[in-house]
Amino acid sequence: MTLSLQEVSDRLEIEQLLARYCYAVDDRDWEAYRKIFTPDAVLDDTVTGGIRSGVDEHVAYMKGALLKVVISQHAISTILLDLRGDEASARVHCSCPMVVDLGEGKRQVFFQGLWYRDRVIRTSEGRRSRGRLLESQFTGGVHVLTSVTRCAGSVTVAVFRRGSYWRNTVFLVPSSTWSMTSSLTGSAPTLVA
Repeated sequence: MTLSLQEVSDRLEIEQLLARYCYAVDDRDWEAYRKIFTPDAVLDDTVTGGIRSGVDEHVAYMKGALLKVVISQHAISTILLDLRGDEASARVHCSCPMVVDLGEGKRQVFFQGLWYRDRVIRTSEGRRSRGRLLESQFTGGVHVLTSVTRCAGSVTVAVFRRGSYWRNTVFLVPSSTWSMTSSLTGSAPTLVA
């Protein structure tokens, strides 16, 4: 398959867009993060316990979700692009080790792997993602971590426990609609409205 100069340029521009996303999240540079997406983009990371929302709502969610993450290192690879003129679709593997603050001076490495599916368009400012779907998450590395973080009217409850069906689960729920009905260190938590 011979690529035209335009196709090579498009592929490089999209790969740079995807890489800028990783750096924006790892650096917590939310202005750079916003520039990855079109104003009407829809981001869906419900597979990780996240939300489906527009860009600004997602920035607010990410700020809260990453409060206990001291360092993250999003690394993308295996980029599969389907170019169709000014539009493209991308499927990208992401491996992301994170250092999580357990409190009391303790830290633990948590590993997450997932795939990004982006709809990318050409704009007057270059390529931008019109939408991102996260899929097929796998996790590992944390034996037991429990945390409850209140942020901007929401509560993020993170429960990581090796050897049970609810291992590595993150819930984000409005703080006014939940109560915890079991010990986070014993059995699986139940969120009750």
